[in-house]
Amino acid sequence: MNTRTIHIIIGILYALTGGISLLDGIYHMRASNLLIGICFVTVGCLYLKRRKEMQ
Repeated sequence: MNTRTIHIIIGILYALTGGISLLDGIYHMRASNLLIGICFVTVGCLYLKRRKEMQ
């Protein structure tokens, strides 16, 4: 695998983890999970955006 593919996978995994954490936070009404989910989704999206701009 080249570096570009690995970076794309990392960004997708961050966004996926954030989405799962958001769903858990909504289902169990936990503010901490909501905050963590929002942070992970944001980091994943910014990571993918940055990698796309670097190409």
